[in-house]
Amino acid sequence: MPQIAASAYASYIMSPKVGDKDIEWLNKGNDAGTGPYTMKNYKNGESWMLAKFDGYWRGWDGKHVENILGKRISMVFQIEQICRWCFRTQKPR
Repeated sequence: MPQIAASAYASYIMSPKVGDKDIEWLNKGNDAGTGPYTMKNYKNGESWMLAKFDGYWRGWDGKHVENILGKRISMVFQIEQICRWCFRTQKPR
């Protein structure tokens, strides 16, 4: 399953409400997913940000992350430093 979900040619889960929309509708920045987060910002080759989708079908009980920031990192040294920082600051559950 992880390989399918990460693939550019994977199966997509879309809301049935957007079944009649074409690719131009999606290219305008409209959202058709069913997940808990929606794309808030995208900078090609640099970064992307996801925001909590208040209308998520499973609801939002308890604590949840409001925003998720992803950055493109191309240098191995930087990736290693970030991983070390994450493991150092991770709090046990």
